[in-house]
Amino acid sequence: MELFYQTIMFFLGASIASFVNAWAMRLGGEESIMNPSRCRACDTPLKFNQLFPVLSWLKQRGHCGCKKQQKISIRYFLTEVLLGIIFLVLFTNMQIFSDKTEFIFYLVFLSIALHLFLTDMEYQQLYLPMMLTGIGVGLGYGFYLDQLVLHFYGALLGFILLFVTNWLFQFFRKKQGLGDGDKFLLAMMGAWFGPLLVLQGVVLSSWIAIIFMAFLYLKNKTIPTKIAYGPFIILSSIFIQLNQLFIIF
Repeated sequence: MELFYQTIMFFLGASIASFVNAWAMRLGGEESIMNPSRCRACDTPLKFNQLFPVLSWLKQRGHCGCKKQQKISIRYFLTEVLLGIIFLVLFTNMQIFSDKTEFIFYLVFLSIALHLFLTDMEYQQLYLPMMLTGIGVGLGYGFYLDQLVLHFYGALLGFILLFVTNWLFQFFRKKQGLGDGDKFLLAMMGAWFGPLLVLQGVVLSSWIAIIFMAFLYLKNKTIPTKIAYGPFIILSSIFIQLNQLFIIF
């Protein structure tokens, strides 16, 4: 029975990742998420058996099931597998901790974070209604933990920190250094996990961004003038929080 529930949790995570992937892609193309899934090469509607997360990608060997057999990016497969594994790990450990409500909060957070990660990475666009929803639910999580004031200060610190940083950059360099959505994103992380994670996240995300830029320079011998900072904030925040939960390091 335990294996059954673990399998359900894995495919729940994979299904949410599949949905979020589709939503992020359609948001970038200004297309409604309510439209049926279709092949991007020939507009053929996808059949039900072509929409199973993880399994359909494997069965079709990374290609669309229509006649054109268009290649599907491995990103979709990896995202589904990764979120499925994270859901499974959280389910197993939260059962040990016996806190199913907190487990549900974490699932909501990861789903929102994945959506923001994909839209910013792909289109350099952070969806403000999603971030405001994330801030609201994060404060609700703080209320559940009886730490609402601490989480409110976390959201406030996250917003102010990047707002002031960007203002100073604009004042001295006469141009914007950060995207408009980054301050709301860091505010969301603070709303979920408090002021300490905000400070740790800024430091770690900056180092990840520096390493990423160094990699791009070594690979292409040039540094892009603009990159999305949101994915680094999300990755660093998730890593820090998982490390606190499971003591990875």
